[in-house]
Formats: sequence, structure tokens, C-alpha cells
Amino acid sequence: MINYRPFIVFLFFLINVVVYSQHTNFEFFRTSPNGLSQSSVTNILQDSKGVLWFSTSDGLNSFDGDVFKRFYREDGLMSHEILCAAESPTGEIWVGTRKGLNLIINNKVVQLPLKLMEALKNYLHIKNLFFLEDSSLVIVTGRLKSKIHIWNGECLETLKLPFDEETAVNCLFEYQNSLFIGTNKGFATLNDGVFNLINKSNGLKSNSINCFANYKDNLIIGSAKGLVFYKNDSVYYDSTFLNFQNKNISNLASNKNTLVFSETKEFIHLYKDSEFQTFDRYQGLSPSEINDLLIDREGSIWIAFSSGGSS
Repeated sequence: MINYRPFIVFLFFLINVVVYSQHTNFEFFRTSPNGLSQSSVTNILQDSKGVLWFSTSDGLNSFDGDVFKRFYREDGLMSHEILCAAESPTGEIWVGTRKGLNLIINNKVVQLPLKLMEALKNYLHIKNLFFLEDSSLVIVTGRLKSKIHIWNGECLETLKLPFDEETAVNCLFEYQNSLFIGTNKGFATLNDGVFNLINKSNGLKSNSINCFANYKDNLIIGSAKGLVFYKNDSVYYDSTFLNFQNKNISNLASNKNTLVFSETKEFIHLYKDSEFQTFDRYQGLSPSEINDLLIDREGSIWIAFSSGGSS
């Protein structure tokens, strides 16, 4: 298992955060020939081997705890602009770019299955990737007019969503055998081919849904107006988080005892042992837009920023 050191780490645009008692340590990393390739990070993934994968605006970076490896168009990627990455149950790394989908096996970019290549030829902007428990790959294409496709290894199905064509899909999650689809017009659940739509007409304070997380077997939803809880096909607002009800919650990450959530810019909130702790520019956070959060195996929290900035 790869061992990451337990402290808050700023990688100029990335932060690795861990809090022990009242004590916070910082280590700074910057873009360099032997480090991360670019200061705008869009997505962070930790694979089953513990390797971290950083999607950036100029290449895909893997980090094994000691060494960064970069992947570019010259290595076979469809574009330098990487939007997302996901690991399959069998360990392959699937990569979404602004100009198409890629597959990495054993640290080498390989050709996609021919059927998938043909089915996706008209869908270049790969916005999000997500593997379901049945090993199917969910692919979100399009930035503002999103489509959702499901690849089962043999064929690609494009879903008919219960939204109009001007809908942007922002996030995906699987919870209690249902696929949750967060958009700018509420969220939908998909179970056994049936959609259930939830928006402001049935409980949401905002239709802008940014992220999902499972915290202590509860589904939590980050929206433009705070944190929302989901249970039994309905939503509610927990009084514990009422101080954040007017905040735009852009990202969520969780493990068995910690919930971390970010506002669009500058503020990171940590909830653990029934207590909150907030990090902002006065603790060294960048004022840049926050793109992603990840809690790694060691309990450290990694934060992706859209541009450089550190204290």
C-alpha cells in the first residue's frame, strides 16, 4: 500500500488536508518539470493501488507517493485538456477529455473497444465518468446540453433523461441500487429503467445540484443553497447544517467518520465528531475556484483548484 504523509499539503493549486487536534501542518508543492504538469486541476482520483490521478488543463498526472508521471496527446490521449478519470473494477483507468474518451492499461494509453469508438464518434466532450456496481460505465457528454450514455462492455445506450435539452449534468452517484443524476434543474434517480425527478416543486430550495456523498449511510447532496439529505424518495434539511443553507456547496467528500465540503471559492468545511472546522485564505487556502475534493486511504483530504494560489 502506498503511504502518504499525514499533513495538509498545498500543491500550489492542490491541497492535501488532515487535521490532528488543534494542529495543522502544511507542505507546499509547485508545478515543476518533475511535478504536476499544470496549475488547473479539474478532478482527483485514487485508484485501487493507491495511486493518485490528477486531471489538469494540460495533461493527466499520476502520483505514486514519490514520482509523478505525465500523459499527453503525444502519449495517445485525445487532448491535453483532461476533464475526469475513473477506475474500472478490473483496474483500467478511463479518461475523459475535451476531445474524446481514452483508456489506460498498465500505464499505457490503449485503443478503445471499436464498438465504443464508433458509438461515441459524435460525442467528444467527456464531462464525467462513473462506474456502477454492475461494472457498467456511465459517460456524460456535452457541457451545457448533456447526454448520458451507459456502456456495458458490448453496446452503448443513450438515456432519455426526464429533463429538457438545455440541461447540464453536473454529477453522478450510486446509492441503494439507484443512479442519482445531479443537474442544473434538480436531480433524478434511475432504478430499473424508471426515473424519479426531484426539484423545487417537491422540496429542494435550489435546482442547482453540484455533488453527492454517502456519509454514515446517509445520502448528502450539495446544492446552490446548502446541504440536502435524501431519504425514502424525498429530501429534507438537517438542522446541524442550517448555517450553510445559503451557501453554494460545490464539492463533497466523505469517509466513515469525516465529511468535507467546499463552497465554490475559498472555504473548506470539515465536519467530524459533531464539530465543524473551517479553512479559508487565513489558513493558507487559495481564493481560486475549487473543482474537486478527495479523502484518500490515509484520511488526508486533497483539494483541486482551478488556478494557482497559495500562502
